[in-house]
Amino acid sequence: MASSSDVLMPIIHQEHKSTSFLCGLEELPDDLLVNILCQLSDRLLVRCRCVCRTWNNLISNVCIPKAFAASPLCGLLYRGYKYGLSKNAFAGYIPYGQPLDLVPNNSQAFVNSYTALLPFENSPGDFCDCCSGLLLFVNLPILQFYVCNPVTKQCAAIPTSSAYAKPIHASLAFNPSESPHYKVFCIDRMCSHILNLHIFSSDVGKWVTHLFTHNLRIYGTPKIMRAIYLNGSIFVCATMLHMLIFSLSKEKSLSIELPEYKKHEYVAFFGVSKGCLYYSNHDNSILFLWRLEVNRWILMHNICFNDLAKDPFGSVLCQSHDFMIMPCALHPTSNIIFLWCPRMIISYHLDNHTIELICEMDKVSDILMGQYTVRVYTHWIGNLKDFN
Repeated sequence: MASSSDVLMPIIHQEHKSTSFLCGLEELPDDLLVNILCQLSDRLLVRCRCVCRTWNNLISNVCIPKAFAASPLCGLLYRGYKYGLSKNAFAGYIPYGQPLDLVPNNSQAFVNSYTALLPFENSPGDFCDCCSGLLLFVNLPILQFYVCNPVTKQCAAIPTSSAYAKPIHASLAFNPSESPHYKVFCIDRMCSHILNLHIFSSDVGKWVTHLFTHNLRIYGTPKIMRAIYLNGSIFVCATMLHMLIFSLSKEKSLSIELPEYKKHEYVAFFGVSKGCLYYSNHDNSILFLWRLEVNRWILMHNICFNDLAKDPFGSVLCQSHDFMIMPCALHPTSNIIFLWCPRMIISYHLDNHTIELICEMDKVSDILMGQYTVRVYTHWIGNLKDFN
């Protein structure tokens, strides 16, 4: 039986294109055509967008979002450093899972795939965020933001705005299963009881400023390490004790205490998995993972460090003289948490309690502040809108 690729190859190659064959396929119901197209590889699916306007619309609006919903985790982006060097910072990428056709499967090739797209000489500090296959960068001297898609080799320059004068944090929000449009949000002041939040939406192509008041005592200029957009709200770890939640639809803010903060050292991490917000911390003997439900923290998992020693690899790890652990990322679709240990990343499966070594770095390299700088990467083959 012929595969979908065998059936569609004659119309993908211009020299073999058959008008009658194409007309026959166009007579198929859309749902059947979508099922056929979704069987193609990413590379062929991208090429099929050029066949005609109908196919381009179906692939862009139906097939690609459907493919992204089943897209596997490709790897982890991180900011690293090398011991003893004056220019010691570097950007890195850790492949994860099975190699994909359009995604480079080694660290340097992946980093090169996006640095080649940027119109300025970037440094590791210019990387702001990664979300659902898109990467956010900023050229700090001119405060110019760029959104890149390494798979489609596109880079969109975000229109500048005089509203954000001194941004202290910028993040990216994108869920192609819900919308082909993304948001860039930028915080440029957070002192006293006032926060300026600037949001760029790719669907309208302009910035909108939101002014929020909050009830936390914040002195000076805070260093926001992570902010996450989820379900119409922005979540910010503003202090060691509290999280701020900003509802964009209601134009209101809410502060909630982080769970059991008095018992734990501040190695906090929070991220998203399966559409839910999680917070993790540990007290040097147990790692805790909470989920936020209706503004309340629910303890979902606790991982005893002694239990890690029951795993053959964990036993070796726990006996190391420099053993320590920090949560650094959550698998977006599976019950897996990624943990940083000195010069390595491991995964811990929350269901079967198994450990897997994901990456071991050389003796002079490590990941910088892993709980803040590691980002999960899943590829997206959709096109970026050009705002020029």
